[in-house]
Amino acid sequence: MAGRAPQNTFLVLDPSAGEFGAFYEALAKSGTVIQLGSIEEAMALREAVDAPVLLLDTGFAKELLPSEVSTLVDQRGQLPIGLVTCQQTDDYLTELRRWGILQVAVKNEPLIPEEACHFIDCLRDPSSGFGLHAHLYHTMEMYNVSVSTMKEKNEAIESVINHFATSGFEVHELYDVRLILEEALNNALFHAFRTPTGEEKYSVSTLVQLDPKEKVRIEYGNNARMAGFSVTDSAGSLKVHTILDKLERQLNKEGLFDSSGRGLYLSRMLTTSFIINIEEGKRTQVLALFDKRRHTERPKPFILNFIGRDSFSEWRLDPDFD
Repeated sequence: MAGRAPQNTFLVLDPSAGEFGAFYEALAKSGTVIQLGSIEEAMALREAVDAPVLLLDTGFAKELLPSEVSTLVDQRGQLPIGLVTCQQTDDYLTELRRWGILQVAVKNEPLIPEEACHFIDCLRDPSSGFGLHAHLYHTMEMYNVSVSTMKEKNEAIESVINHFATSGFEVHELYDVRLILEEALNNALFHAFRTPTGEEKYSVSTLVQLDPKEKVRIEYGNNARMAGFSVTDSAGSLKVHTILDKLERQLNKEGLFDSSGRGLYLSRMLTTSFIINIEEGKRTQVLALFDKRRHTERPKPFILNFIGRDSFSEWRLDPDFD
């Protein structure tokens, strides 16, 4: 008979942890939470505990010395590492390039306890973040549809909007859902698929039908608290550095007039959580989740689940500027 999997041990570097009891109580349901004061303590303890997971507060991480950042970077791929925050994304986004971490959970209430545990699952295995069903906890209603033509795209959008309308979304909220869905579908249809020489294969004016090997699929649904949709392409061509570049330009106001990138920024601002999943060369998926928390000042999580070769050298800050 197989032995029981060891419980998580959360090695937490967060001086403000006491202010966010609900978040750490949620984590404690799936493991032991140990508060520590330094990277050195965490590294010394990691070999002595079962299933260690390192969690750093973004404010704490910004104060790390260069040598401590180097230690953190050296642990990439060897130890599950995630960030927790009570800050807005623009307070730490550029620092992600220094730390080499792309998954940031929000500590602020109101919380869904299952979200904290699912965040840990994604740190251990990024594939856990794929699929709308993984984010709609408890009893849910779900549908899916494939899109390969402009007609199917338009019909799919109306199906999703109708579902959200029957789930209690007001007219102005449906406008936001439509905007985000349209952006996600345009990215999947017109930017994901490439010719052998790297050019985009399709445009609004040229798309007749996707090649049979090319797939775009929408999932949509809801539970009692949350509604959402996902858009998945079968290319997996989106790059981490592209996402970071576009978001940084919007958040630091350099890209206010960019023709590209505004949709990504708005998608994050208009949702409770906007998650990007990439399995390099196989699929890219965006998930848009909506509940009442999106109308509050609660910070947005930053979740990019990536499966593939380690591309950190392409998106990290120049070490000379670390």
